[in-house]
Amino acid sequence: MRKESIKGNYNLISESMTKMKYYAVGVFVVFMMNSSLLHAQTGTMLYSSGVPQSYYLNPATQPGCSVFVGVPIVSSTFVEVGNSAFAVNNLFYNDTQSDSVLNPLHSPADLNKFLNNFKKANYLSGNFAFNVLSFGFRVKDMYFTFDLTEKLNNEISYSKDLIELLAVGNTDHQVFDLSTTGIHINEYMEMAVGISKRFNDMLSVGIRPKLLLGQAIMNTTNEDITLNTSHDRWVLNSKFDMNICIPGVYLPVDNGKVDLTKEMKFDSTLSSLSDYRKLVTGNKGLGIDIGVHVNPIPQLQFSASVLDLSYIKWKYYTNTLSQDGSYSFDGFKVSAKDTSDFALNILDSLKKSLTPTATQASFVSHLYPKVIVGGRFFLLPGFDLGAVSRIDFKETIDPHVYLVANWRPSTALGISASYGLFTGSPTTFGLGLSFRLGPLSTYILSDTYPTTYDKIKNTGAIIPNNVRQFSIRFGVNVLIGANYVKKLMKDKPMYYSDEY
Repeated sequence: MRKESIKGNYNLISESMTKMKYYAVGVFVVFMMNSSLLHAQTGTMLYSSGVPQSYYLNPATQPGCSVFVGVPIVSSTFVEVGNSAFAVNNLFYNDTQSDSVLNPLHSPADLNKFLNNFKKANYLSGNFAFNVLSFGFRVKDMYFTFDLTEKLNNEISYSKDLIELLAVGNTDHQVFDLSTTGIHINEYMEMAVGISKRFNDMLSVGIRPKLLLGQAIMNTTNEDITLNTSHDRWVLNSKFDMNICIPGVYLPVDNGKVDLTKEMKFDSTLSSLSDYRKLVTGNKGLGIDIGVHVNPIPQLQFSASVLDLSYIKWKYYTNTLSQDGSYSFDGFKVSAKDTSDFALNILDSLKKSLTPTATQASFVSHLYPKVIVGGRFFLLPGFDLGAVSRIDFKETIDPHVYLVANWRPSTALGISASYGLFTGSPTTFGLGLSFRLGPLSTYILSDTYPTTYDKIKNTGAIIPNNVRQFSIRFGVNVLIGANYVKKLMKDKPMYYSDEY
């Protein structure tokens, strides 16, 4: 197809881009609301004594039973979904002066209000984990735990400039910074051994070393991605690296170049059980969690932990894609009915101009470290109030704060509640329930129940306000010696404990 100056077709292309803009915004919004997210449960779970696996958040925590065995596969299942930029009520809301339902594209003022929700770097991220095997036991003042857990962390980062380009369009001589756009997907098996010790009534410490077995990864490291637009030319400058490892799968690489027209292929040389075992155990790493509980007086407890100080070295089926190029678009000759061909022509040109190179060298990835600090005051034996702060160290520091309350009327029942303070604005509350019937103990908890709702006019639909994520954790364990705390209480009439 003959290339011409974009000047003669500028109006036509602008019209086509306007249509594509609305399609893209719609697809992007749907994708966001169905993407998986964010911060692992913290407020409701940290001090939940009826949940043996609460030591996930602080390895100094000791379960309130002598022995526990997690029911295989279902001892701890965790799912979290959401996004960092906006809530559902930012997409659909009632017009105060009419009976109509509005959206951000209703007017420039509404759109600007919507765009103010975005930061320079925004995230669609998600966590999923299920415990394959879990057990623990007490030896005097020490507690030992073991966990085998499959984890999948997804995160798509994107810049505010990308949203503005899709939603507003461009002006002459405008530069869009897309450098924060990237993909971060990491699946791995975690084998962890926890050791905690109580030195006295005032101090407990714990450590949880972990063996990490990498299953798959796709991780981008951006240095510079910009789009320069004018009335007669668009220039995309792209410079980034992407690490990819899918054990057993080869990327379509030809002479050091990735052939985007071909599909990935499975390794046909794999034949024996040992070959497939290497797919699971070939990419290894190490990690560690550390934690401490301090009780300066019996009624007061302070807690601190550092989680996921870790790395994985990827050695097999690795690819590092590198892109350092520029693509200049100054028009195609198209008709008004050829908007689909117009888009395909652009994609074909991008493939030719921005084909990445590939190398098969090994590389190292890291999990995002986390710091959790909390404190609580025991108003009565079995009832406490406190606060928990969690900080995720990503490209930007992401803090969360929770107010927490825990009530343990007996060793068979525990109720936990939390109130989330996100970026200084109260938005959600959490609720957790643990219940034991004989040796069988079940629990379910979530940090993200919405506090307020809004009813959409003329539809009857009820949507939560200011909720950007949803999380849930549940599990089933077999407990032995769950009356351990009662034995301690015989000598301490006003016994204050995180276990009862």
